Amino acid sequence: TYAFIKSQKQINNLFHKITLFVQKRQEIFTPSPLHGLFRLFLKGDKKLNHGLQSSLDYIISAFIIFTLLITVLFGTIILVIQ
Repeated sequence: TYAFIKSQKQINNLFHKITLFVQKRQEIFTPSPLHGLFRLFLKGDKKLNHGLQSSLDYIISAFIIFTLLITVLFGTIILVIQ
């Protein structure tokens, strides 16, 4: 167990070093226009995510009602055929 904990600490340390390296050189990895475009996508994603979460109850309710109507329709068709 000690070896596992030690390896986990080494992995976390390596991940932290890589993260710091990338953060320091972020402008080199992504040019300014791409960085702005990425921020725009993130803002749009946050707004879309917020909109979906706020309307999730309505979407689920509509899906349940739609499924119920389809089930009743197919049940009626099966009863008419028999």
